[in-house]
This record gives sequence, structure tokens and C-alpha cells, in this order.
Amino acid sequence: MKQKLLAILIVVIGSYFILSISRQIYRLYKTQDLVTNAQNKLDILKSEQQALKEQLDYQKSNEFIEKEARNKLGLVKPNEAIVVLPNDKSEDKSNLTSSDSNFGLWWQAVFN
Repeated sequence: MKQKLLAILIVVIGSYFILSISRQIYRLYKTQDLVTNAQNKLDILKSEQQALKEQLDYQKSNEFIEKEARNKLGLVKPNEAIVVLPNDKSEDKSNLTSSDSNFGLWWQAVFN
């Protein structure tokens, strides 16, 4: 009787240890998954940060400042002339009406 009780006690304790170890392995697996996901996000954020740093460096450069001053503010260097060309395309579009068919539009584009 003592041997059966001892065997049952060993099986119960062994089952408890196996269950406990299984839970720990599962938690470690989940934690590893979380760490991997966090590492991937970190890599993406680092690459975005690098791209933003490069963009900031470019925007601090004299080349960018000069380009923006020319394009947005219309500034020119000394002894430099600005040439403004008329916009002919807007006049062509004004001749077309919304009631013109596709064929009529093609006809006007080719023969006018």
C-alpha cells in the first residue's frame, strides 16, 4: 500500500513539475515573440530616423536654401535675369467646351 501511495505521489509531483516547466517554456516563447516584434519595430524606426536626419541635413544645406529662395521667393543672383514665358496651354483649353465629343476634341487637337 505504501508503494502505491509513494508511486501516486511521485506521479503527481512529476506531473506538477512537467506542467510548470511547460508553462515556463510557453511564456519564454511568447516573450521571445514580443522581443522579435519589438526589434523589428526598432529597426524600422531607426531607418525612418536616419531618413529624417538625411532630409534635415539636406534642408539645412545652402543648396536647399538657395533652391527654395529661387522657387518660392523668386530671388535671383546678381547679374541674373528672370525669363517668364506665357502660358499658351490655358488659352487652348478655353476654346474647348464641355459639350465637345471625344472625337471633336481629337479633331481640334490634330488639325488646329
